[in-house]
Amino acid sequence: MLDSSFHEADALFSAADAVANPQSASKVRIHLASPADVPFIVDAIAAESRHGHFSCDCDRPDVLRGLWHQIQRIVSDGVTPMPDERNGAGGRAFVVQVGEVNAGFAILVEHAP
Repeated sequence: MLDSSFHEADALFSAADAVANPQSASKVRIHLASPADVPFIVDAIAAESRHGHFSCDCDRPDVLRGLWHQIQRIVSDGVTPMPDERNGAGGRAFVVQVGEVNAGFAILVEHAP
């Protein structure tokens, strides 16, 4: 499963921009998410879920609490809590930064534990 979300499209650059200005490519960084990135990831998922990009109803406090727990476990322990046979599958979260600004994220989850 791969979920991704990007904020403000103008914060990102295209491949053509990178070719025209190679120094701009050095401003993009992808890093393994740390606990400090959890609020960014959760807030992005909650915001995008209101636009139909994620299947969770983050307006429900219980769902939002579960999402926080799930993202914290993925980031801290590399495991993905789920309510089915996939519970405990390995997971990793990555954050894309443009300059000093978080611009997006990706969460990769194994098919099975």
